[in-house]
Amino acid sequence: MQHGLTAIARNYGTDKGALEHGYTIVYDLLLAPMRYSPVNIMEIGLSRGGPEVGYSADRAVFDIPSVRMWHDFLPHAHIYGVDISDFSDFATDWFTFLRADCGSAEELRNIANRGVEFDIIVDDGSHASFHQQLTLIELFKCLKPGGLFIIEDLTWQPSEYEQALPRVPKTAEVLFELCEFGHSPHIPEEISNQIASLLIFDEDELMRMRRRYNLLTKDTPRRGHYADGTTTGAQHMRSHLRRIFESLQSVVDATLGRRRSAPRTKLAVIQKAFNS
Repeated sequence: MQHGLTAIARNYGTDKGALEHGYTIVYDLLLAPMRYSPVNIMEIGLSRGGPEVGYSADRAVFDIPSVRMWHDFLPHAHIYGVDISDFSDFATDWFTFLRADCGSAEELRNIANRGVEFDIIVDDGSHASFHQQLTLIELFKCLKPGGLFIIEDLTWQPSEYEQALPRVPKTAEVLFELCEFGHSPHIPEEISNQIASLLIFDEDELMRMRRRYNLLTKDTPRRGHYADGTTTGAQHMRSHLRRIFESLQSVVDATLGRRRSAPRTKLAVIQKAFNS
């Protein structure tokens, strides 16, 4: 029996599935056509508990759940993993580990200079704004035409990193500029000109997708909770009120000619142009 990516994510205990973030519901739709193709995929950030949450970069590592998820879903893919910690013991004929600090342009360029073209790049690293934007700038060139660059967890940035690293706007703000204007002063023009499409998903959209997925698959919720782990009443009321506020704010801003602020973007999928 074939399983979709969201069911596979649950089997391996990643946080990308329907019990937590819900990203795999989006990925399943986007990646199903290439499921049995010999694609190259890069995942940045291979396990929870890195320096962004106070652990040493030289921490002991015990598992690569998202890599195992990708291998199950894309059995003919070659997977490249990038992390500041050492996951080299997990290397196989289908998994290549590359150790790098995503705050170092030189180390990211060393990855780009390997000459591998990727169908998919997933940034699930430290989530620091500077790291996310530097990684996009240095590794977008590695995508094949039509390839996907995915940035996760845009609503959370580690506070110590945000204070210590070079100051840049939140990545969600930069992506909103790309959506609204087609360019951003924080992204080189040669990259923005190669973007064919940009999909963004906010927290409410992902929550609704998780809830619908869990209801359709008949997962049993905990008492007082939906199957996706969200509370039954208060959270939906807060989400509903926030959507009303944001809609009203958009009307006010449009009337006054003000530029709107970025939405509560949590996930972004950037497609590279086919003619690049």
